[in-house]
Amino acid sequence: MKKALALVLFLLLAGLLSSEHAVAAKPSSQITIVPFLQSVRVQASEPTKTFDLTLTNKTAQTQNFHLSVLNFGTLNETGGLVFTGSNTKTLAKKYGIASWLRLSTNDLSLQPNQTATVQATIINDSSLSPGGHYGAVVASVNSSDVAGSNQVNVKQELSSLVFATKVGGEKYDLKLDSMRYESSWGRLPSSVTLRFKNTGNVQVVPRGIVKLISPRGRVISQGAINEASSYVLPETYRQIPVSLQNVAREGWWPKFYRLEIYYRYDGINSFATKSYTLYLVNLPAIIVSTLTLAALLVAAVQLWRYEARRRSRPKPVASKVVYKKPPRLADAKKAAKKTKKSSQKKAKKAAE
Repeated sequence: MKKALALVLFLLLAGLLSSEHAVAAKPSSQITIVPFLQSVRVQASEPTKTFDLTLTNKTAQTQNFHLSVLNFGTLNETGGLVFTGSNTKTLAKKYGIASWLRLSTNDLSLQPNQTATVQATIINDSSLSPGGHYGAVVASVNSSDVAGSNQVNVKQELSSLVFATKVGGEKYDLKLDSMRYESSWGRLPSSVTLRFKNTGNVQVVPRGIVKLISPRGRVISQGAINEASSYVLPETYRQIPVSLQNVAREGWWPKFYRLEIYYRYDGINSFATKSYTLYLVNLPAIIVSTLTLAALLVAAVQLWRYEARRRSRPKPVASKVVYKKPPRLADAKKAAKKTKKSSQKKAKKAAE
């Protein structure tokens, strides 16, 4: 059954791709809604707060738009968002803005190269609690039908995120829940991932810096926190990766390093700090040092063996040569005189 279904799908796909009249209308980046993200502050005394959205059609055909307002929530801790409709999650419902956001129109049509402005209004009544609220204006795009053509139209949806803060009772708070890094005892980390928790009721943007510091206090590497300016929504967690750029070289010998994290959120200048300790064994340095020490030890043993063999060999006995000093002239005369006297005494005795 599965093979038959796969065969049918394959034949349908092949027929669609081989048809000369079936043309897919690709989504165009020339259809835009701006701004992509908008932050709005609502004072407690303001009955309404109004801002504008701009839709532009730079394609060669008429585009029809349907505008709607939706709440959204976090899909996961890495920044994914999910738009919510009637089945609104608890946090999205608590902090959503859709129930208080009205649009000047929900449907409009734009001719090629035409731009339109849509007015959005936040109704600040007593049911809108102080603190942060967020939602999105979603523009669903349906390309106009092209007469006399067999065209496959692709439905597009563009969104503009709205972050609103009602003043008077807002609570800002950001905590660093944990830190992890992909490293081993043989090398220093090249990046870290920070897990922040927003315990307040207003969305915040984390800022700060991470420094890897040697035992002597020298900064080995560092990186900026949240260069993408990502938000942490109220009562949620958000994981933010930080790349560390080398600014100095680490030492050779095993030692303890510190990861110093200085963080804050947009709107304040004071930093909170947190420190983690990690140990570097520096495996390449240990291998090089071990091999060098082993080579020196082998050389010392070989030298000691050579000296021991040399000392154990018997020494050759050299023949003793006696050198006599040549007689001096005075000594020769004295010896001759003595020999003459001795000869005269012998002759005299013989004569007697």
